[in-house]
Amino acid sequence: MPGFFHIKMACAEAIWKIFIEATKPGPGGSSHKHSIFTLCALLRPKEIAKIGSNPGFRMQHTLINHVLAASILLCWTNEVRARYGYGTLEEWAKHSPTYDDFVDISEEIVKSHVAPQAFHPPTEDEGADMVRDTMKVWNWDALLYTMTSHAANTGDVGRVEQLLLLWIYIWKGVGKHKYAKHITDFLLNLNEGWPPRLSRAIRLNWLVNPTGKPDGFRGVDWVLEWNNLRHKRTHSGQGPNQTIRYIIKQSPLVEVFQNTHKVIEVGFALTSRTLKHPPPVMKKTLEHVRSYMESEKMLTLQRGRKLGKKAVVDYALKATARWMQAMLESMGNIF
Repeated sequence: MPGFFHIKMACAEAIWKIFIEATKPGPGGSSHKHSIFTLCALLRPKEIAKIGSNPGFRMQHTLINHVLAASILLCWTNEVRARYGYGTLEEWAKHSPTYDDFVDISEEIVKSHVAPQAFHPPTEDEGADMVRDTMKVWNWDALLYTMTSHAANTGDVGRVEQLLLLWIYIWKGVGKHKYAKHITDFLLNLNEGWPPRLSRAIRLNWLVNPTGKPDGFRGVDWVLEWNNLRHKRTHSGQGPNQTIRYIIKQSPLVEVFQNTHKVIEVGFALTSRTLKHPPPVMKKTLEHVRSYMESEKMLTLQRGRKLGKKAVVDYALKATARWMQAMLESMGNIF
């Protein structure tokens, strides 16, 4: 049974390879002003080198979500301005839009600003706008990532299975063939190879909720990594005491230490928890990225724009991935 935490890391790395690493600047150069790498640099100007070289999963996950949030925010701004004439979303919100208004605009955003699965971008002879088309593909892939993450966090195993079918082709496109092969075999066995009762047991235990809170589901491998963190780092001792014998001796008491920590936090009414900190407020930063995208008209059609040779190669790669996904749909749901 593949651990979903590592699956999620593979998904984030695939997005990073396609859109960020492929457009990072060369030695002594600068990235294209319309590239996804530039948008990531606006989010983290002090970590530009790390973004392009070796970002960890947490940074990849955060960058994907924040760039997507800024892009979708601009999509909403453009659609509201085109439909109702309001300059900002705040002005539109003051006029009490209805639920149907939200649905209509959301559907229009998907049609206009998100690439379809069978996406074949126009060629240069046809007046292509590579900047806008790349943003449409980015919105599709980033939304796929957030959908996969949300489905896993809520314990929606059925949706996770469906979305992993699409990730198989993306992994093949970026060279992660082991993940593609392993997940393909796993899904085939889960739906056709193993006995139904075994498949049901796997589905019921693929994701677990250690805290019992909403959106608290995690992969089993995440729980193992969490236990390793507590045993080998948080409560492993310091200096000469940090030995294997000491770790084994203290391991049965890890839960006691954890509960004691919580009792102290509650007893002293600590406003800032000592283990988990609240996420940073990103309103101004996201607005800065959205304003940059708007000033550069990255979601507005301007025929003839290019992104450079590396982006062209990546562009063809994504078009091929879209074709394979369309082929999968034409074959029908084999599972």
